[in-house]
Order: sequence, then C-alpha cells, then structure tokens
Amino acid sequence: MSNMQERIKVLLLHSVVVVLPVGLAGGALAGAVVGLTEAAWVTVMVPAQIAAPEEFQLFVWGPLVYAVLFSGGGLGIGGGVYFLAWLFRRSMSAERLFFISVGGSLAAGLLVIGRWRYARDVLEAGTPTLIESLLLIAAALIIGLAVERIGTWLVRRIQVGGIATCVFAVALFLGVVGVGAVLAAWLPQYPAGDDLVAHDIDGQTKPPAILPDTAPNIIFIVVDTLRADVLSCYSDDAPVHTRHFDQLAHDGILYTSCMAPSPWTKPTFATLFTGLRPDTHGALVAGSALPGSAITLAELLQDAGYYTQGFANNGHIHALYGFDKGFSEYVSLEPRLLLGAQSSSRLLSLYELVRRIHAWVILRGIDITYFYQPANVVNKKVLEWLDGPARPTDAPFFLFLHYMDPHDPFLDPKKPDTGYALMDLGWFPPKSYLDRMLRAYHHGVKHTDKHLGVLLDALRERGLYDDALIVLTADHGEEFYEHGGWWHGETLYPEVLHVPLMIKAPGNRHAGSVEEGLVRHIDIPPTILHFLGLEQPEMMPGSTLVCAEGAPRDFSAPFAYASNFREGNLQRSVQTERYKLHMVEETVRRDMEPVKLFDLQADPLEQENLAGRNLPAEEELQTLLQELVEEMEAKALE
Repeated sequence: MSNMQERIKVLLLHSVVVVLPVGLAGGALAGAVVGLTEAAWVTVMVPAQIAAPEEFQLFVWGPLVYAVLFSGGGLGIGGGVYFLAWLFRRSMSAERLFFISVGGSLAAGLLVIGRWRYARDVLEAGTPTLIESLLLIAAALIIGLAVERIGTWLVRRIQVGGIATCVFAVALFLGVVGVGAVLAAWLPQYPAGDDLVAHDIDGQTKPPAILPDTAPNIIFIVVDTLRADVLSCYSDDAPVHTRHFDQLAHDGILYTSCMAPSPWTKPTFATLFTGLRPDTHGALVAGSALPGSAITLAELLQDAGYYTQGFANNGHIHALYGFDKGFSEYVSLEPRLLLGAQSSSRLLSLYELVRRIHAWVILRGIDITYFYQPANVVNKKVLEWLDGPARPTDAPFFLFLHYMDPHDPFLDPKKPDTGYALMDLGWFPPKSYLDRMLRAYHHGVKHTDKHLGVLLDALRERGLYDDALIVLTADHGEEFYEHGGWWHGETLYPEVLHVPLMIKAPGNRHAGSVEEGLVRHIDIPPTILHFLGLEQPEMMPGSTLVCAEGAPRDFSAPFAYASNFREGNLQRSVQTERYKLHMVEETVRRDMEPVKLFDLQADPLEQENLAGRNLPAEEELQTLLQELVEEMEAKALE
C-alpha cells in the first residue's frame, strides 16, 4: 500500500472515530450555550418587552434544540479544520479539535443570532451600521478564539484526554442544560388573570363604578388583515359577498371611513386596548410590550364590574407582551408548536427556522394551524366558554375574540394544501402572483364571514345577541400591488389603513345607520365607555361616536394619525377628510418619496403625489403633524 493510500485510510478512520463525535459534541455544546444566552437576553433585555411570562421553557428548549441544530455546524468546522491539518501534515489532538468546534460554532452563532437580536431589540428593527457590524464580527471572533484557547489550555493543564475528554464535554453540556432547567423552574411566573380591583387612573385610585342592572354584555370582534373594501356592505363592487358581515352592519351602525393607527397588528391592538395613539403607548416594534402604566379598556370594564374574557389569536398580542392586562382570563390560541415548544420558546430566533424546515421538508406545503387558529376553532373555544362554568351569571361580560383567517399565509381554495406565505416567497413575489393571491385572500374573507355567521347564530340561540353591544373592526388591511408591493406593515396607504367598523347597540337601536364621517380606532374605547355611562379617562384622546342615548353622533374627526415603525420603516401620516400627508423618513423594502400629499376627494386611492406644488394643505398638515408628534412624545408612557 502506498504512503498516500495509508494516509487516506488514516484520514477516513480518524474522521469516523475522532472528528465525527468530537465535531458533533463541540457544536452541540456551543448550541446549548447560544440557546441559554439568547434565552437570558430575551428575559433580561426584552421585558421592557416581555411582561411577566407565565413560563420560562425557553431556558430548556433553547439549549436542547440549539444543540441539535448547531451540532452539524460543529461537525463541519471540526471536519474542515482536521482536513486542512491533514493536508499540511499537521497533527490535531481530539481535545483541541473539540474546542475548535466549540469556539467556531459559538462565534458563528453569536455573530448571526447576535446581529439579528441587536438589530431587532436594540435598534428596534433597524439595520446595524458598518461600524456596528464590524464590532459584532470582532466580538464574535474574539469570543470564539478565547473559548478555543482557554478550553484547550485547560484540558491540557489538567491532563484530560481520550475518554476523559468525552466525559468532560458531556459534563459541560449537562451543566449548561442544568443551569437552564434551574432557571426555568425558579424564575417567577405571573398569576393567571386579575382580581376585580380598583386601578390607578389619571393619578387617582378610583373605586369600582356601579353598573346598572341593564348593563349589556359587550362582544368585541377584531378580524385580522380585513380591508373595508372587500366587504359587500361597503361596496356594491366588493369581490366577496359577505352576508353575515352585512347582517351585523344592518343591525347596527356602519362607519364607512374608519382609519387604523398602524398598518400592522401590535401597535393597532395596543391602541384598541388602551385608546392611545401608537407613539404614546409605545408598543411599536415586534418585541414591544404593552407598558404596565397603560390603563386598558379591559381594566376599566373590570373595575366597573365586568367579567373580562379574551381570546387572542396572534403571537404579537400574547400575554407575554402584557396584552392580558385587565382580563379576568386571557386565552392565547396558540398555533401548533413544534418540538414541544411552549409560548416563551417561540421568542427564540431559531424557532422560525425550525418552523420553516418543518414546512419545507415535512409538510411540503402550508398548514395554517402552525401560524394561527382558524375561525371555526376560535368559535369552538368561545362557545365552550359561553356554555361553561367560567362565564359569570351574576355580572355582565366583556368578550374579546380575534379571527385571523384573512391573514397571510393565504390558502388557495382550489389547492387546499397550497398557500402563499410572503415570508417564504421572499416578500416581493412577482406581480404574476396577484390573481392567485387575491383569490386566496378572498377565500379567507369568505371563511371568516361563514364562521362569523355561526357565532352570531349561536349568540341568538343563547339569547345573547339582541341585548348585547357588539363592536367589529379590523386591525389593518392588506396590500395587493396597489402601490407596487405586498403584505402590510410596509406603508400607510388606504389599502392597509381603511378598515371596517360596525357597532350594534343593545336592542339593535339605530339599526341600519350609516355614518360617513372620518373616525379612528382611538374612538372605539371611549364609545364603549360612553354606552355604559362610564367616564372616559383624560389620557384617551379619542371621541365617543354616540350620543347619550346611544344614537350615532353627527361626528367627523378633525384628523386621523397613523405611524409605522416596523422592521426599519419610519413613517407617519395625518389626514383630514380632504387631504392626507405621508412623511417617510426611512424604509427597508420600498423606495418611497419622503413627502407625499394626496387630495382624498379627487384621489381616494392615493395615486397622485401633490407634494411640492405649494398647496396650503401641505404646510398646514406638516405643522399639525409636528405639533402632534411633540404632544405624543410629551405624553409617552414608560
């Protein structure tokens, strides 16, 4: 046998006996450390972002799952280094190869995940500068090199080798996982629900209000991603016949010009729950929580004697982010979670990678239950509560429920296993997708309409419909290439801000009323409070939409404000009934003009930019916007 053949034989033998176990073990240890580190980061750095988690499984799930994911990287790094050493006829001990795998995997993990978390949590979804990126690279390399040098020196110092090295590696790994298990078990958890207590409102502790015996049950329905113009009660040309939305509108008051304060879920729901503008409540980016100092509609109703029950269906408004504030019970309708993950583990960056791998490799398609729960499941949970012992018999209830079916991923009704998730299509699929995506979106709207009808019929059967106050709206709409793009959370155009609003009064009073004035989400909490004769806190800037007897007011808001701070976007808009000003300071995926002015009467779809034409409205709205921003900054919650 030639010398080269002998060397290749040794290479193959060592690759199986040494490199394979050592590389896998090194990567696993690094993954466990990265998982534990990210769990600590999320828990310590992000609540300001995570309000009192109910469980800390991320401290165990992270180290274990990251160990599996990183083991392949450790094998690749260890195998690559060993092969280079073999080429240059250098020897490589098992213990040094182990710590090279650990250090290399650790450096790679800290660089990729660390940069992502820095951009998301510190820069609030901004983009690191070149200097910041170079510093992150340098820090990752220094940490990886230090781990390799110190670890190799340590095992040589204490003369650990052979089997002892393996035992040492296992001990380190178990130690990391053990630390995570201890933290998961010992960190404080928040109690479920709230007691009926008086809260500090506007600086004064107020006693619970006394409700009249005739206080109605309140049902607050929010449909995610539902455009107003897709409903047939809003347009004779609507692409979908929405019979049950139409019936609810017929039984109540329909508002034709309701504007959301943000083009995506978290800030809008925070506004719906508090009556505050996004810049005031501060829940602006993906990791934001509802501030503890915010007084929610649920708290006000709970203090007044209502049992407050919530069914949330989107991770952005999970109890982890404080959106359960004021609810007697707040049920987060979790999507199906993978690999035994619980809510807290979804906050780790690699959970999304696990979900995508599962979708691509296992499902080979889209199953929406891995994203949210469909309307039929929401109804099942709601009706179980209505028929169960938890529903109070001696107090009225405030019931919040959340449908997600029009939301991406859109399911193609002609191919039930096929869906269009923009995240998986690279955010900007070609316009050739338009017809199929519209068809799928309309399918989601039809599905919601069907199950809204099931819910309303169930309320009628239980004698709960006629006397209830029912409010239905959407958190935002959806773009379908009206301005050259897709999805939501990217712009402040009408396709994402114009949402439905219908209010059915107790006894179906004033049924069939249609109000065309400009109204806003900040007007909804004051309106609900006004129906009950409860005082509107001074901090709420909105206006009630009804008179003392519950009749619709002849009202049009002086202006509507919206903002977008998502994933590197920084945009604000203010509109009156006639004009709209859209200011763009920063965008990520769009090239947009910094100032846009639209004449909404002549151009309701906002296609012609009138900025720079010396129209008085431009200067007036810029002054209004500047004053409004200063006011919101002065009142911003901590």
